[in-house]
Amino acid sequence: MGNGIGGHVSDEAMEQYALGTLPEPQAAPLEEHLLTCPQCQDLLEQTDAFLAATRSAARKLMSESPRRPIQLWLWAAALAVGLVLFLSVAQPWHLLNRAGGPPVAVLLRSVRGPEGIVGSGAPHGKPLVLVADLAELPAFGTFRLEIVDSQGSRVGSFTAAPKDGKIAVPVARPLSAGAYWVRLYSPSGDLLREFGLKVE
Repeated sequence: MGNGIGGHVSDEAMEQYALGTLPEPQAAPLEEHLLTCPQCQDLLEQTDAFLAATRSAARKLMSESPRRPIQLWLWAAALAVGLVLFLSVAQPWHLLNRAGGPPVAVLLRSVRGPEGIVGSGAPHGKPLVLVADLAELPAFGTFRLEIVDSQGSRVGSFTAAPKDGKIAVPVARPLSAGAYWVRLYSPSGDLLREFGLKVE
């Protein structure tokens, strides 16, 4: 996996993964580690953000200075050094996942049917934004959203602040196909609502 300190992914391996140059035998265990390690998920986000900024700056330089290759080379070298320094001192940011493209918004509905969970539908393999309506619920500063699979095992837990009578919770790690329950809790842990979610 190219582990760094404390069993986490090293900066070099993460950079290769973000660039898509990490060999598959190393990428598979790295991706498994990312599923359970918030610190490395944050590092991946930081790496992706910095690489995007670097590419944007390089494109801008190329369009503005097509006849100055030495200056462009110096800028590229400076950006590469900046990437190394950034990765060595960067602080964790909010988790965002690079897999699956742009997130898909899913309006949660609370529905039970004869076949079990038949609520909202969502595509598998895509990051999601789960949207829950807070109508007729007490006003709290934050709510907690928990996702459990059909066997009751917790898949994820998120905290979100309401806006315009709703909460929108990004679920960056794509969910596997299957049936899930999404439970909405008050800050004190009282269950307020339960939604069905089928990922297909």
